[in-house]
Amino acid sequence: MLQSANQVGISGGNFNTVGTNQINFTINLGDENAANNLTQSVPHHERDSRPDWSTPGNETTTSDVQVDRQTPAAPPRNDPDPTPRRSYDIYYQHIGSKGRGSALWIPEPSRGLPIGYRRKGTSIGDVGIITEYGGFDFLFNIYLGPDNPINPPDLPENFTALSISSIDIDQYSEFTGESYLSSASVRKSLHEGDPSGLVFETTASEGAILTMPVGSNSQDLRHKSAIRTYIATHAQSWYKYANDVRGREARNGDIRVVVGFDKTTAWGMATFSNSTAQNDLFRLKFRPTGPDNTPRTYSWEYSGFAEARAGPDVRQIAALREGDTSQAEMEYENQTLFIRTMNVSLQADIWKALGFDFGVDVDVSSKSSTSSAGSSSLLSPREHHDVQPPQTSFPFSDKRVHRASSADTNARTPEAIVTSTLPASLTGHPSKCINEMMLQFYPNAKIAITEDNDWIYALRRVRRSIPFSNLRNVLI
Repeated sequence: MLQSANQVGISGGNFNTVGTNQINFTINLGDENAANNLTQSVPHHERDSRPDWSTPGNETTTSDVQVDRQTPAAPPRNDPDPTPRRSYDIYYQHIGSKGRGSALWIPEPSRGLPIGYRRKGTSIGDVGIITEYGGFDFLFNIYLGPDNPINPPDLPENFTALSISSIDIDQYSEFTGESYLSSASVRKSLHEGDPSGLVFETTASEGAILTMPVGSNSQDLRHKSAIRTYIATHAQSWYKYANDVRGREARNGDIRVVVGFDKTTAWGMATFSNSTAQNDLFRLKFRPTGPDNTPRTYSWEYSGFAEARAGPDVRQIAALREGDTSQAEMEYENQTLFIRTMNVSLQADIWKALGFDFGVDVDVSSKSSTSSAGSSSLLSPREHHDVQPPQTSFPFSDKRVHRASSADTNARTPEAIVTSTLPASLTGHPSKCINEMMLQFYPNAKIAITEDNDWIYALRRVRRSIPFSNLRNVLI
């Protein structure tokens, strides 16, 4: 099942692996003492090591998978979507596979958040949702008390802040100035006489680029046992809070806790997609604009089918200062390029018991032989429990269209169309696949928690960008 482990054994509630590279899973069986149901099987020094994407020879094959129950089938794979791919889809595929966690297409904080959060950006302990457009939807922070102005006035039921020490947070700089990440097909071009900026060239039909002109700074939480216990204790209340109080319509597996991030003060992002222009050289240039003695701004120069962005915008910086003279020279490192998270999913029966109702189903039918024309009705999902139509899935927005024929063809000549719109969140996150598999392996477990490093270790053996829709083939 897992290509990063030589041997896997399941005994009771613990997943044990034997081999040079191990993956950690947290399974909560729901006993009174949640802490006793949590395991951490990866050696600390090995989990802290960062992936090396350029060094060959680290491949490990799966062997001797031992389980004490029948291996469940993998969760169903969605068929490829025929619609054109959005820029964030392309960016998440190519840059998200670089081993830094989830790549954000919208790195700046929401303008609706408190000024203190907007000036600082993402922090360890943030609980939220990765949105369908590539931003992070902040809900609250588990390390800040109820009276902290960054936390909202309404918090999850029985909320208590968790304590943390700065010595348990690893702080470092993974990327220095003039750094970039890109698709394997993109190469940096050196042009004599034009030292300003970065020039990229490619002949590929699709790809993505992330530039970090001033580098980035990173933080990663190292003391994780306490936060795992905390998540296992409060996960259900978080989903109830997100959906019932904050109205987010979060799906099972959407809630994440930030345990690491890469942030910067300036960035550039670009994606390109043109399947008809293969073998034609495509060039993009990322360069600074404005005087040197002010916070530098940047822009892209290119021609062709591309979407390029640079930030932050000078208006965003001005808004953060709010006329405060003490902030006049401040540079805000609030632009989050990557987040590394712990991701929590609930067992299916527990999720169902929470009773979330994501919208109203609409049953549209035309004139029947016994009723007047133009009739329509609003039906709740429960009234359609006996209908099992085929589904067409829309990536990221997770909108489904159901087509169901009437049981009484004389009463309803045409088929009924039932639509339901579910939350617009990132549905292709690799952790969902892992959590689904773990909950199938152990159906008595109530909660599954994975960390982004779990799927990063699997991805680094591929050493190339792959569609996250195909990630199941790597993990399973």
